[in-house]
Amino acid sequence: MSEYDNTNRGVLFPNSYKNKPNQPDMRGELNIAGIEFKLSGWIRTKKDSEEKLLSFVAERKDAEPEAQQDQDPIGEVMGVAPAPPVDLPPSEPGEEDVPF
Repeated sequence: MSEYDNTNRGVLFPNSYKNKPNQPDMRGELNIAGIEFKLSGWIRTKKDSEEKLLSFVAERKDAEPEAQQDQDPIGEVMGVAPAPPVDLPPSEPGEEDVPF
């Protein structure tokens, strides 16, 4: 039996973790040509009418997160700074070669 093909398909669900007004109303996933994306969606109202619309942001799942993020539209990254560099003692002569 073959596995289900999700290529060029996606889904949005209500964001059950929403606890701030700027966090998305909906979250989900999308696959475009084999590349996985995280989706975030906000239910908006047009300024000139009462018509509702859905605006969304797509972010690649394999993208490296920024070190310091002021805003996190999806609510997953908490803006954690990278660990500071560690100063190692200098190696002894002849220890530069890796034994494998």
